[in-house]
Amino acid sequence: VDPGDTITLACGMDVLVKENTLADVDVVWRMSDEFVQVEQSYTDSRYLYEISTSNKVEDDKKTSTLTLTPLTDRPPTQYRNLFRCDVVYHSTLEFKGGSTFSEVFEVNANHVTVEVRSRDECLVPGGRVKIVCNVTGAPSAVKESEELHWDQLANKFSLEGKTENKAVPAGTFSTVFELAALQPSVEGTNITCQVSLNGSTMRRRVNVRTFYDCRKQDIEAAQHVEGQTISFEDATGDNAGDRTARLVCPPNNHTVRFSPNITDEWKESATCSKLTGVYRPSHVAGCKAKHVITQATFQQVWFLDQASFSVCDPSSKKFPETVIKTALNTKSKHCGTYLAVPCLRNSACQLLETETSCSWSSTEKTLTLSYSVVLAEGVWTEDEKNDLVNIVDKLRFWDCDGDGKSKEGKFLSEMVSHRNGTVTHLPNGKENKTGIIFGVIIAVFVTIGLIATAVFYVFRNRGLWAARNRRTEPI
Repeated sequence: VDPGDTITLACGMDVLVKENTLADVDVVWRMSDEFVQVEQSYTDSRYLYEISTSNKVEDDKKTSTLTLTPLTDRPPTQYRNLFRCDVVYHSTLEFKGGSTFSEVFEVNANHVTVEVRSRDECLVPGGRVKIVCNVTGAPSAVKESEELHWDQLANKFSLEGKTENKAVPAGTFSTVFELAALQPSVEGTNITCQVSLNGSTMRRRVNVRTFYDCRKQDIEAAQHVEGQTISFEDATGDNAGDRTARLVCPPNNHTVRFSPNITDEWKESATCSKLTGVYRPSHVAGCKAKHVITQATFQQVWFLDQASFSVCDPSSKKFPETVIKTALNTKSKHCGTYLAVPCLRNSACQLLETETSCSWSSTEKTLTLSYSVVLAEGVWTEDEKNDLVNIVDKLRFWDCDGDGKSKEGKFLSEMVSHRNGTVTHLPNGKENKTGIIFGVIIAVFVTIGLIATAVFYVFRNRGLWAARNRRTEPI
């Protein structure tokens, strides 16, 4: 008896008592050892008993049925009772009447319980599924006919073992079937425990799902850095069987810091689903190393196309390379890097004098000045480095004694004061163009001066002419 099943007993009787004569009959159902009458509709603590007798005659016979319906969604594990069918024939003018009854027959109802337990969470390959088939209250012969079936999916499992009567109460028989999961069955495989008893077959079906074993799936990082690893976390609860792989970067130290190199394609973690056995995404991101910045270089470019002299040119007598390097490397009140560079002013870095340089382009008449420093304490960002190393003012390399009397010095000082023609190249390649061409500024001022002078003389001359005229008129 499975949940929802009913037990139906049928009593058939002859009603033809004489040719073309049918008898009128009553049917009485009786049960138990005392053969008490069963009411038309009767319940006990386990079953609902319902009698149905049809007046329909087929092949000179009538049939009465007694239906036993479980009162709960789980029938009793064991049921035994005796039943008998009594038939009373009513008397007529042609038939004296009488009564008869059937043989006593025994009803044994047994409920098959199937429990599904698994090791390794039913993961494939290598998972094991235990199907426990319990039969309660049946004769001992039933254990010889227990079988296990699965619906046309024999390739999903193999029977690894069968154990009978494992520590169960008296009168109850239990068989444990151990299956090996061969292939994943995500949608589930229907497995049926089938028991044959006295010509009747009892079945109980369960649906067993088996999944991919994510613990046996490999995953790598998209890029490799020495010391990085991958950690794994197995899900619990409803998501048990899923596994998350997470990138673990090497520990930071005073010279390098590590972080996941996350992109649109690769993330810090990837999850394998037991439903697919595949990690998504297929790799975790690799680690990227950020090294501490301990040294920096800065360049400054000058446009000297209006100058009548060259700087850092082998032919230059006023500003040869040695003079320029000395001016930049020497601590002075008027010249050099110590005056302009922020970290040199507050002793937060050290100048690499051998790296100080200058170069001259005779075709473009440009001067490039360059210096390098070693930071006393390393920094981690470009902004921090730029605040310490980059300069806004122009590096002075002329008239370092402070007199500013040389012709070249006056030209350069005036050029710097007007921010004329200079371009500062930052280490990241960006350019900060400043200044207005000094010649244009002079031209504008000269033009304004000439116009003002002309206007002044026009009005002045008009005033003199008017005065002369007033003097020649008679009083």
